[in-house]
Amino acid sequence: MQELGANKVICLSSTSQFTKTSSSTPAEEQTVQRLIDGEQQLRDWAAANQIAWTVLRPTLIYGRGNDRNLSEIVKIINKFRFFPVFGAAQGLRQPVYVDDVALACVQALYSDKTSNKAYNISGAEQLSYQEMVKRVFVAMGLKPRLLRIHLVVFNLALFFLRLIPRYKGWNADMVLRMNRDMVFDHDQAAADFGFSPQAFTLTDKDVGQALPLS
Repeated sequence: MQELGANKVICLSSTSQFTKTSSSTPAEEQTVQRLIDGEQQLRDWAAANQIAWTVLRPTLIYGRGNDRNLSEIVKIINKFRFFPVFGAAQGLRQPVYVDDVALACVQALYSDKTSNKAYNISGAEQLSYQEMVKRVFVAMGLKPRLLRIHLVVFNLALFFLRLIPRYKGWNADMVLRMNRDMVFDHDQAAADFGFSPQAFTLTDKDVGQALPLS
């Protein structure tokens, strides 16, 4: 970038550095620390080279069937025709469409107000985790079928699931977050570069294909 004469850099981070701070798993703790360290390294590098920087921190990104958030929900629904939820699953989410994230990068790049600042960017709509899943069912042309599982039962099952390589990364925090609010306002992004995301609306291209579970 220096050789090309860049004078401003837009980088994507994540609001996960705020929502996963209480995680009990080393992997997620490492993810949070990498996000924090990465942003600091960007600021240090930019300052040393007199390059302006802007960091965008999206919430849950979805869309076009190529994300690792809703696409995993689609995969489970396709396989089982139901989706397991834990507890009330009333934690609020604010999904942001992938196209809106891409547009935000362009808008921030060409705004004079965004230099050396970080912004949270989120979707236009707040909805509960279970409502988000129900809308995935509807977009797939299916009647919502949620299988409610008590947290105690899940913790017991988790011990055995983690013996299977595919599920070794699963942890209790993943389900506890279904009942935790993960919403962020994007007022500053709207004021500085006109960020105006769409509501949570799914089309065939968003639920028609899904990445395989890893």
